[in-house]
Amino acid sequence: MDVRQYEDCPEHQQRRPSSFKLQEVPGLSDDVPYNMNIYIIGNLLRRTFYDQYSNIDFLTPLFDPMVQHDPHARPAAAEVHQRWLSIYSIVPGLKRRWRLQPRSEPLPETVFHNLYTAVRAALHFRGYVVATCVFTAALYAGVWQ
Repeated sequence: MDVRQYEDCPEHQQRRPSSFKLQEVPGLSDDVPYNMNIYIIGNLLRRTFYDQYSNIDFLTPLFDPMVQHDPHARPAAAEVHQRWLSIYSIVPGLKRRWRLQPRSEPLPETVFHNLYTAVRAALHFRGYVVATCVFTAALYAGVWQ
């Protein structure tokens, strides 16, 4: 089926998820969908991750510019990609591997899950830690001079 046929078919025009509200997209345009796409992706990141989890504040500089009300103030896709790469490069590996912590999680559950995650991360990084300790001990012992 051709895309134009799909768009012209009345039965398909009514098929839109009930949670998706086009009215909330500022700068909605029939002829330039690009700015709307950036807004939708930014809003998806904000609602799916930031609103649900408390330990991902580092994503705020990524999605905040994407959900600007002025479509011309939103970044281009290449700029969003570069911003993601720069954020990813400064977030430590342990934080990238840490679990997503729900905002509504009770304290005892948070403590239990964080302890489990810490043990799991320690097991993952144990090779790195052992190699670093051996290298440091060798330096102090004067093996490499």
